Amino acid sequence: MIVFPRSAGGFVGWLFVAVLVVVGGWTLAHTPTTATLAFAAGCGLLAVLVHAYLLRPVIRAHPGFLELVNPLSSQLVPWADIDDVAVRSVTYVYVGQRRYSCVAVGRTVRQMSLPEGFRQRGLFGSERPLGARDRDAAVVEERLLGLIRARAHVTGEPSRQWSWPHLVGAGALGVLALVAVLL
Repeated sequence: MIVFPRSAGGFVGWLFVAVLVVVGGWTLAHTPTTATLAFAAGCGLLAVLVHAYLLRPVIRAHPGFLELVNPLSSQLVPWADIDDVAVRSVTYVYVGQRRYSCVAVGRTVRQMSLPEGFRQRGLFGSERPLGARDRDAAVVEERLLGLIRARAHVTGEPSRQWSWPHLVGAGALGVLALVAVLL
């Protein structure tokens, strides 16, 4: 299995999850009231959402399929079904008329909005390389296209898997926060 990690958000995601867990736990441990229960549940809900949106998304290349892991679900696309891949602000995988996306790997908005000439030349015409994240996105796109060509014989039906731990955790903490606020 080959893993293409997310383009950004790793450090900030873990930092926010740690801060939210510590603040929510400390508040609940030192002043156990319904208001602090609502606050701690809100911190837990935010920690689950930060984990889902900043830390969970990746692209995994399995022997039989390409897995596009998004915040709350995963798309499993067999290699033979994939017609094309494009890495833009997010990664798009084209299967016939359908388009699947993954937010894990992409170019920054700044790199996408600059004209090609500005990305390659400085202000006075001196040469400079593309931005590191833009280059990484191009490398991911090339590697994925190479994997598609190499594994085009694997067939199957695209499917979706939900991230039940994130959905159940967010739902339970949201209900707990709501009940604590209403008490």
